[in-house]
Amino acid sequence: MRKNRIQAIHGYKVPRGTRGRPSLITPNHVQREFTVVKHSQVWVTDITYIRTWQGWLYLAVVINLFARNVVDWSMKPTLSRELALDALLMAVWRRKPSENVIVHSDQGSQYGSDDWQRFCRANNLAPSMNHRGNCQDNAVAASFFSSLKKERIRKRIYKIRVMARADISITLKCSTTVTDAKATSVVSARRPSKRPRREDRNCLPERDHSSILQGRAPDILADEARNAFASIYH
Repeated sequence: MRKNRIQAIHGYKVPRGTRGRPSLITPNHVQREFTVVKHSQVWVTDITYIRTWQGWLYLAVVINLFARNVVDWSMKPTLSRELALDALLMAVWRRKPSENVIVHSDQGSQYGSDDWQRFCRANNLAPSMNHRGNCQDNAVAASFFSSLKKERIRKRIYKIRVMARADISITLKCSTTVTDAKATSVVSARRPSKRPRREDRNCLPERDHSSILQGRAPDILADEARNAFASIYH
């Protein structure tokens, strides 16, 4: 590595806290069994922070354990429960699961909110939470964020949130369009055996420019999904 001027990128330090305490809201249904045999049997979700000069940009993703690809995502400037709900809402709208799906997350306040629990019950989803401060219980989502930050963001601080949305949405779109049979991409949850080709790393989403800046699905899709979500509670 020194001869070829290759240097490894180190991740950020993980803050220490109270670890190992199980959730009081919902049990851990996954128990680190990340190998599943059915499509849309288990989804994992998590939230990460993106640095910009305007402040933090928060990214929430939903990953399918069977295909190891991103089902859908959401980006917002605030760390609220709507961030996690929008990502799960778009995943349900996109896949429309007919059977019960386990949705595994950490013990964040977004996943322990009453809105999250009610939405899961209304859409045939079974919440699952890992132990507090134990990233191994949600290793697939943690691995995806690690690959995203090391291979795409590379400790970059974006000037504005719109630039961060556009840049990260390109990579997420590449991951969501991967087929279930070959679910590997530049930032897939499972590391690829070979480095992707240049045309694969630079593939552009089939969206218009306005939808890329929003970091979401097209406006029509988002409006229909929000109306479906609003009809549950009204």
